[in-house]
Amino acid sequence: TMEDKGTLRGHTRDNPECTCTHDDYRYNIGYKAGYKANPECPVKGHSHYVSCVAWNHDGSLLASGSNDGTVRLWTPDGQEKGALKGHSKKVNSVAFSPDSNTLASTSD
Repeated sequence: TMEDKGTLRGHTRDNPECTCTHDDYRYNIGYKAGYKANPECPVKGHSHYVSCVAWNHDGSLLASGSNDGTVRLWTPDGQEKGALKGHSKKVNSVAFSPDSNTLASTSD
């Protein structure tokens, strides 16, 4: 079984470290409605909503895909290990191979 290792909090109005603008999205229309990135924000990572996540098989690496078109790799303690920037649209899914040596992702 997987034990709770904590919460990775990114660009959200609930994260006191985030200095980005978070409008009430119910009153906005559009792809980036309700969120405006602050380039000086101390929170690093995706610049838009996370759409999918997957752990590798030993739980040592988390992959996250985002509407910003990137896939990012994280350790369980929240340290970013790298970013994959090959997609031109939002990432729909991420999955590790059984040996964790390959990561696959899909996009619109």
